[in-house]
Amino acid sequence: IVTIILMGLIPALWAPWDTILISEDLALPRTPQQFFLTLHSWNPVLNTGTPYNVAHTAILTFAQQAGLQAIGFSPAVTQRLIMILWMTLPGLGVYVLVRALFASRLSRVQWQTAAAVGASFYMFNLYIEHAWRGFNIGVLTAQTALPLLLTLLYLGFKGRISSLRLALYTVPVALWSSGVGVNPPLVLVFVAAIAAFALAYLLFSTSGRLSSRLVPVLRTVGILGTASILINAFWIIPFVGQIQATT
Repeated sequence: IVTIILMGLIPALWAPWDTILISEDLALPRTPQQFFLTLHSWNPVLNTGTPYNVAHTAILTFAQQAGLQAIGFSPAVTQRLIMILWMTLPGLGVYVLVRALFASRLSRVQWQTAAAVGASFYMFNLYIEHAWRGFNIGVLTAQTALPLLLTLLYLGFKGRISSLRLALYTVPVALWSSGVGVNPPLVLVFVAAIAAFALAYLLFSTSGRLSSRLVPVLRTVGILGTASILINAFWIIPFVGQIQATT
């Protein structure tokens, strides 16, 4: 974990801490006054409705920006702290996933080494370079939430977590993943990953017969999917309404 946290501090070295990083997509951190405007679909400043994917889906990120500034941090420091957070969380997610998969089969040194190596590749790769150039909330959210979702799936498949605990643990992960709604097609990545993970478990797991594995897989996917949809209904319902209004 210490190694992953140290790697997550890399954004601290990108520029002096009194410098704000900007690009064509990287906006200034939301102030507390701007944050409260994101809680409503009607924007009194713009005097018009606010598209759901502009404000509502990224509400957690905007809350981080506004909260840090509300307690006295400058916009530049706020931006850098949030970047450190979003750099670190995907690595910790990989750590949790590797621990769930291999802690019972490998020695502590082996699975922790595998977790550190996996996290380093996951945190630093060219496929997400474009996301950091514009701080793409959708991509960074997907990168953070996916290993945690796969961990919950695996624990549910193996019967190592009760249905109630699975639903409760899904709530914060699903809420954190709401930023994916900034780019709705990324939801397909989640669905494809869950489907591939479940199919691979059914086909290649050696724990019991296929029929005995099917029930926990269906139960786990059903609980996780239902909880995720309910938690993200605040942007899914407007999204469906927008599609209906434009077709």
